[in-house]
Amino acid sequence: MNRQDLGKIEESLKAQVDGHIISTAKNYARTANRASELGLACDTWHDLAHQKSDLMQLPPLPLLKIFRIGTALEKPNLRLIEDAGLKVIEQGRQFTLSKYRISGHIDAKLEIPALCDKYIPLETKTCSPGTFRMIKAMKEETGDWHGMLDSKYIFLRKYPGQLQTYELQDNSEWGAWFFFEKTAGDFFFWIAPLDLEYAESLLQRAERINADCDAGRIAEPARKDLCDGCEFERSFCFVGKDFGPGYDFIMDAESIAMWTEKLERRYELKPIAEEYDDLDAEAKAFFKGRNTVVGNWLIESKPFTTTKYDLPDEIKKAYAKKVEYFRTSFKRLDGGIK
Repeated sequence: MNRQDLGKIEESLKAQVDGHIISTAKNYARTANRASELGLACDTWHDLAHQKSDLMQLPPLPLLKIFRIGTALEKPNLRLIEDAGLKVIEQGRQFTLSKYRISGHIDAKLEIPALCDKYIPLETKTCSPGTFRMIKAMKEETGDWHGMLDSKYIFLRKYPGQLQTYELQDNSEWGAWFFFEKTAGDFFFWIAPLDLEYAESLLQRAERINADCDAGRIAEPARKDLCDGCEFERSFCFVGKDFGPGYDFIMDAESIAMWTEKLERRYELKPIAEEYDDLDAEAKAFFKGRNTVVGNWLIESKPFTTTKYDLPDEIKKAYAKKVEYFRTSFKRLDGGIK
């Protein structure tokens, strides 16, 4: 059997597994307000998830694979915490706030005697390298988890709502995250106090959603940053969305297949490239002007000179000219992670 034939068999095996992953992804009508979603600040989304889940677009295959990694690592991470001698209980226990129709499955509860005399809610989160570094920097620089609420990544905005809801359900003043970086295996804990004002806003959102569902109404859509890539963006809220003048569409199958693959790969590599840039800048700043040996690394930093011209503003204006550049951005239209 030649290499080409083997390649076809390999691709068919991959397609079968991909098909299985897709087949297990299903949308369903919410019968309760899920703690993991309550932090999403869009009443329209919640109303639709309860009443019109059939219009919810499924995540693309690459995103389904990312979700699978997080699920697959949840139990091993809890086992790691246990093996380290920390005490965790009630893994996977269902929590409810019946009055507000809020439910969820807490990952576990963690004992921290130095903090308080009771077990506190614990949520494990598996992150890409870029997301992990961003959250860790937020923790180290400010120690304030509220920064997640304004994150450019919409999924990250839901983390506080989930943990704060579990703190309410458990009548706990504290909760904790265990953030795990899935590439290098690094991790850190982040203890988050209960913010009663924010937690109250979550309960108020749940009450609005419940009232809408009981009345069979859906909150009027309002364009916001949450909308780009939302599961309901093109199926309900902004049907027939016009991309505006100047857009063309690549229609031939070969180009679509080629560029979809390349852009998906770019999407996967971006966090790694960002990590490299950060480490490169940090290393160059630390070793600037030093010739050093660190372990098996030889670092040389030598000065060089260049000529710089400081010209008066009137001369600069005389020679000024406009030059056209292009700023190219890439935005997924199928509900990918933002």
